[in-house]
Amino acid sequence: MPSVDDLARDAASRYPLPPVLYRLLGLNEPGVEDAPQAGTALAEVVSRDPDLVRRLRMVASADAPWRARTERRSLEQGVRDLGFRRIHTGALVISTIVGLPVKTTALDYLRFWRYSVAAAFLTQSVGYYRRVDWVEFGTAVGLYHDVGRLLIEDIDPVGMQRVRQRQLAGEGQWLQLEREELGFTAFDLTVALLKAWKFPDPMVEAIASVTTQDPPGLTVALRDSVLTARALDFATKAGRRHEVVPDVLYILDRYFSGVEGLTQRVDGLLGSAMISIPEDTGAA
Repeated sequence: MPSVDDLARDAASRYPLPPVLYRLLGLNEPGVEDAPQAGTALAEVVSRDPDLVRRLRMVASADAPWRARTERRSLEQGVRDLGFRRIHTGALVISTIVGLPVKTTALDYLRFWRYSVAAAFLTQSVGYYRRVDWVEFGTAVGLYHDVGRLLIEDIDPVGMQRVRQRQLAGEGQWLQLEREELGFTAFDLTVALLKAWKFPDPMVEAIASVTTQDPPGLTVALRDSVLTARALDFATKAGRRHEVVPDVLYILDRYFSGVEGLTQRVDGLLGSAMISIPEDTGAA
């Protein structure tokens, strides 16, 4: 049986991520966002991918608080109007989803991305609020922390179906059944995929440290954000606001205007990433 690393390398070769994604991650080095030419650098990176430009313009022109400040502007002006972090986050999310058109049956594809994008927004915000090291990778860490669950069905659809059937029959916990049927868990596959895609070490370390006893601050921010995304109905059937960590609840209300504001941002990016956009849309 192939090892999880072998399976991850094969999956990474079948789903090569777009070059713009790696250029965006290259802007996650500490201090880049605050540099005088950060906006120009980000606009230059994004401009290399015309499809990404069109999708970002679609988000900027949708109904949202920033619409009047971004309609019919140049890309560089749009970065200045909205800010480096917001454009970088949107570009990272959109290029990731466009680059992973995985067909799923057992997994609800839309719910998976709603949860992952919510975790990305929250991990970034919590990390900055707590001033953790390598916070610049917060969005990417939240977005990719469970990517193995998306691709595990693509790698072994029969095994994943057995896992689902046994779990629904009450034969055990999901992680236990994954290991019994597949020989590895979605988390194992996630870490192997991050390495196979050659993602930056701080990003890989933050996600891989989820199971350690003394994780770094960014990993703790990820854990709390994941619990929040699940508790607020991004991955479960019923929101449970009382289970949210207090400072995350404060961040949610102050910076996102509550669950509704976070949902608006998540759904706006998902809509732009998942629909077909003609090449001549949104010229500005």
